[in-house]
Amino acid sequence: MKIRQLRRGTDLLLAAGAIVAGALVAAAPSSAATPFAAQARAAGLSTAQIRQLQREVDTYVAQTGGRQVSANKVAFAGGDVTVAIPGQRYAYDLAKGPAPAAWPTCYYGDLCAYSGTSGTGTKKTYYICQDALPFSSGTGSLENNQTTGTKAYFYRWKNADLTYLAYTSTAHEYISSWTWTGTADVRTC
Repeated sequence: MKIRQLRRGTDLLLAAGAIVAGALVAAAPSSAATPFAAQARAAGLSTAQIRQLQREVDTYVAQTGGRQVSANKVAFAGGDVTVAIPGQRYAYDLAKGPAPAAWPTCYYGDLCAYSGTSGTGTKKTYYICQDALPFSSGTGSLENNQTTGTKAYFYRWKNADLTYLAYTSTAHEYISSWTWTGTADVRTC
């Protein structure tokens, strides 16, 4: 079993900062008149749903340091987040058209993580090798569609300061149910 020590105090401080920043952004007045509101209205979202979606997007912008590129998508260094819109099973970019009828596409070369099982919910895509924590709690799913044979490493907390290698995913692999709770880190390749 591979064990590694993280700078837990520093990691917690950074995580707390991201949560506070996310809360501040989420607490900022969201408006149904944002530049992307027309996309959300065209998808049939109500004013209340548009505000809720914008708050979620604002939170991901704060957490990732990224920028909003459509009504429900945030691009960040080496990846993106597509927020599931109210009433939709699978996340899809409102700027690109209709909702997928099945598990959304995870393009070749990417590692995709989902907040829900079987590809449902919010989708996070990673294009480059990096350490990430896709979701901090709940049960979701993932698809390792990186180049054939590329490995992604999933670490869990052993105690307050140590993590252990819990799982190694080799591309190409679908995992329809993965517990994000207790996941400390994912090394995407």
